[in-house]
Amino acid sequence: MNTPDDLILPKLPADFGSKGVSISIDCMDEILKVSLQPEQWATVRSGDWFERSGPRWHCDEASFRTRWIFSSGSLTVEYGNDGGIAFEGELDSTTIVEKGKRGLSNQTVDL
Repeated sequence: MNTPDDLILPKLPADFGSKGVSISIDCMDEILKVSLQPEQWATVRSGDWFERSGPRWHCDEASFRTRWIFSSGSLTVEYGNDGGIAFEGELDSTTIVEKGKRGLSNQTVDL
């Protein structure tokens, strides 16, 4: 297991996300959220590249598929077929919620 010094977002406990996480971003007054399973979160947290599809984004009366790309502590959310960017920034500028743990519903951590 990685130590906090080896991980992206070292302020989080090493076992944060052991049951998975959801990551949300604010996109032009719409909240987009994607859930990651524990092994996916471990890949993201280690700084390795990880990509997955996400929810549809509704912008200017159109609806687009999103692609969430994680790499080295950053996140890019692309939409549509032409590589439009809905979000580009560091993971510490997102909201990360840990999935229920020991009977608790969710735990949000300020970074």
